Amino acid sequence: MELLEREGALAALTAARDAAARGEGRAVVVVGEAGIGKTALVTKFVAALEPDARVLVGSCDDLSIPRPLGAIHDLVGAVSLGLEEALAADAAPHAIHRLLLAELALPPQPTVLLLEDVHWADEATLDVITLLARRIGGLPVLLVLTCRDGEAPPGHPVHAAISAARTNESDFIELAPLSARAVASLSGEGADDVYAVTAGNPFYVTELLASRTADELPRSVANAVRGRVSRLSDEERRLVELVSVVPNRVSTAVLDAVLPDWAPTAEEPERRHLLEVDARHVRFRH
Repeated sequence: MELLEREGALAALTAARDAAARGEGRAVVVVGEAGIGKTALVTKFVAALEPDARVLVGSCDDLSIPRPLGAIHDLVGAVSLGLEEALAADAAPHAIHRLLLAELALPPQPTVLLLEDVHWADEATLDVITLLARRIGGLPVLLVLTCRDGEAPPGHPVHAAISAARTNESDFIELAPLSARAVASLSGEGADDVYAVTAGNPFYVTELLASRTADELPRSVANAVRGRVSRLSDEERRLVELVSVVPNRVSTAVLDAVLPDWAPTAEEPERRHLLEVDARHVRFRH
C-alpha cells in the first residue's frame, strides 16, 4: 500500500544521512504507536538509498528474558570477523563497544545503523545506544532507532538512551495517524467508516481494506490487539474489554457505577493507547 503523509519524515531522514556523509553523525528516533508505520517508513528510506550504501539492521524482540545485545547480534554476517568473533565469545562490553565503533567507521561511509523496536531492548543494547548517541556527532553514522510510543513506562532506561545525543545531533520523528483525506484516498467508498474505526492508524486501515468483504474482523487485527492487551493486568484487561464492547464510548458516570475504582486502572491502558479518557467519556481506541 502507498506510503502517505510521510514526506516530511523521509526528508528528515535523508537530511540526517547527508550530514552523516559529511562526518557529522546524527541519531534519529522514529516514535509512534503500534501500527503507525515506523517500519514502513524506515524500509522505504533504506530502499531509496544507492545500491552500495552500507546499511546494518538489528531488531529487539518482545521476550520475557531478552537476549543480551540481541540487536547487535543481528549484525553478524554483515560486519567484520573480529566483531563477529567477539559477539560469539560473549566478550566484555567494553571490547564489543570498541570493535563496534571501529566497524561503523569502515567504508563505504556513511553507515546507516538501524535498530528496530528499542522499547524492547535489553540493558546491554541500551548501553550501546547510549554510547553511540553520545559520540554520534563525530562518527560517519546515521543511527536510526524505532520506538513504540507508550510501550515503556516513565523512568524506563530506554528514554534516557534514546535521548542521549545532543540536541543539535539528533532528531525525533513522531509519526501521526493518517488524515481523513489520506484514508479516503485509499478506501474510496465507506471512507468515513474506515476512518472512524481505525482513527487513521495505517496498519488497521490496510488490514480492514484488504478484507473489507469479509464478515468478521481480520485475524491480523484481532491478534494485534490481543497481543497488546495481554500485557495488562487482569483488572486493566477487564476494563478494556468492558469498554471495547460498547459502541463509540462509555460515559464516566456509567463506569463510576459499574467499576467505582476504574480511573487508576485506566492509566496503563491509556498510556499504551488502548483507551482514550476525558472528563466525561472513555473510548476504546480501535
